[in-house]
Amino acid sequence: MTESPSTTRQAFNCPHCHVYAKQDWFTPYADRIAINGGLPFQPNIKSTDVPMLADAWTQATAQQAYFTYFSRCHHCTRVAIWVAQRLVFPATTGLAIEPNPDLSVDIQSDFKEARDIAIASPRGAAALLRLAVQKLCSELGGTGKSIDADIKAMVIKGLSPMVQQALDAVRVIGNEQVHGGVMDLRDDLPTVVSLFELMNLIAEQLITTPKQVQAVYDKLPKEKRDAIAIRDAAAKSTP
Repeated sequence: MTESPSTTRQAFNCPHCHVYAKQDWFTPYADRIAINGGLPFQPNIKSTDVPMLADAWTQATAQQAYFTYFSRCHHCTRVAIWVAQRLVFPATTGLAIEPNPDLSVDIQSDFKEARDIAIASPRGAAALLRLAVQKLCSELGGTGKSIDADIKAMVIKGLSPMVQQALDAVRVIGNEQVHGGVMDLRDDLPTVVSLFELMNLIAEQLITTPKQVQAVYDKLPKEKRDAIAIRDAAAKSTP
């Protein structure tokens, strides 16, 4: 199972060990350091990880650090630091999500590029996924010039409402980031994660599932397939 790190989840792939594991969440507290108290770094402490300790005095006098959170992995016990919804430690820019392998190499490349910048630039990732949808529409028979027109053409041919909505969601949200629309994803990583999931859903419905069905259908004896073709031709000619 793969789940990208997020403040909306109690389990995800740890940004340290990359294992899918339960996470404990903590709210940190701050204690002001006096000017004559020296720098906060203590060279006699060899560990570079974040200690999860607080004495009674600290607990009683420290001030809560709002909008800052710690998550601690149950597998490796290491700590990640979050500011609002953004992961700031360990430094990472990507998500733990892979493109549908049935997508073309070109579209998979766009998907991975978007994934690798998603945490650092949610808006940039959304714009790249919008480009990936444009290329996918072209590969599926569209002109590639207007995503809106290509989706409309697929709807006329019988595209399911679910896939239409997924395509339009990626299209519109991606456009909003490029043209300065009302949907600003600057601090909305969960929505960007959902766009990656929609992209894979689109590929599953338009490429993977038809491919799997066709592979099984092609195993039918030729005379059976010919009989089915005659049946369907007769049905289409019946007023």
